[in-house]
Amino acid sequence: MRAPRLIDFTYQLLSRANHPDIAKVELLTDVPGNQMSPCGVVVTMRDGKVVRLKIVRTSGPSGDRQSEPEHIPYPDYEIPEVLSWREVSAAHAES
Repeated sequence: MRAPRLIDFTYQLLSRANHPDIAKVELLTDVPGNQMSPCGVVVTMRDGKVVRLKIVRTSGPSGDRQSEPEHIPYPDYEIPEVLSWREVSAAHAES
């Protein structure tokens, strides 16, 4: 998974998590020396703490041909909306 798609995937995953401790999820764009915009995700917690997830890229020894289209194994996959964490925990406890 290339960096731009991983950034979008992470953003969607955290945005749709409905976790009670997450207040806000934003794309990280203002980083000195950044050659890619956006370059990560900022997660603001309800207690005011902030987590910045910067996503960088690297390639294996054979490299990744950026000039070629990325192979996406499941192009139609979408992250589903989830129930609240309390609803999921309650349903899990009942089973």
